[in-house]
Amino acid sequence: MRVFDGLLNQRQRYVPVLAVNETVTSDVMKAVGVTWPAGHLESEKMASLAIAGHLNLGFDNVRIPFDQTVEAEALGGKVTYGGELAFPEVHVPLAGPPGNLKADENALERGRIPVVLDAIAKARQHLPCNAPIVAGIVGPLSVGAQAFGLEAYLKWTLRDPEGVKHSLETITPFLASYAKEQIRSGADIVSIEDMVSSPDILDPRFFREKVSPYLKKLIDSIEAPVVLHICGNSTSIVADMVELGPAAISLDAKTDLVKASGAAKGKVKLAGNLNPVHTLLGGTPQDVTRAVNEAVKLGIDIVSPGCSLSPLTSTDNVRAMVQTAREIERGKTAS
Repeated sequence: MRVFDGLLNQRQRYVPVLAVNETVTSDVMKAVGVTWPAGHLESEKMASLAIAGHLNLGFDNVRIPFDQTVEAEALGGKVTYGGELAFPEVHVPLAGPPGNLKADENALERGRIPVVLDAIAKARQHLPCNAPIVAGIVGPLSVGAQAFGLEAYLKWTLRDPEGVKHSLETITPFLASYAKEQIRSGADIVSIEDMVSSPDILDPRFFREKVSPYLKKLIDSIEAPVVLHICGNSTSIVADMVELGPAAISLDAKTDLVKASGAAKGKVKLAGNLNPVHTLLGGTPQDVTRAVNEAVKLGIDIVSPGCSLSPLTSTDNVRAMVQTAREIERGKTAS
């Protein structure tokens, strides 16, 4: 109830703490006796880690999976799965040009997509409560960049825009089908991470004209609430993110919350924007408390890290985030 109130109720009474991005920590791995990379590769272990993010850390949801290479791997990229504290990476990208990209009807059977879908189903089966499951997918542009390599793909946006367009036209329906299967497996909410669309990386005009139409198609195709996350300072595109029509947009700590709140008011909810490095990793519980209070004061509806957590983030800091949100919530519900 808490999460859906935060996402869908314009007069919300709760202040949910949402795991929009990856939230597995070393402490969680130790608590359940599951480490990476096994947690990326085996559905039972993936589900156990995801559930522990809810039960051990206090997030109001379960979040699956824990990395951003699942889709690129299914399209043919070769992935190394990292170590206990390292994320998987695409180490052999696809050869270009992007106009040659194909995603046939069997793409959802390749790589770790079946593992993710089974982990969602297992998490739904084993959850001791009705906490919502947030299933993560990577946005179309970012899947292209992961599959072909960021540097090459960004060059193609200038040198081969038609090829990039073809790749987006190929990736978007593939992602829509993947999201549909996630929901069928038991997911309640879909989080779209589109890190390469960040204005820190991509010209906002290119995002607005060439990328956002595909994000719009993807969001419109998903029959569940969607949270759209774009990393970095998204101030210059936050109004465009709002117009794409997700239930919420997830903001990094760099984004101007005053401007974001003005653009989002009455249209979509704002999630974020605690700094995952300076505050949640490097700060104290008192720092976290101050950051949560400031974020809510400036318009955040749903408290969450502004990007993926470092696995070294302390449990005390995450719990301080949750506890502070609960205290703010009690003030709301008492009034």
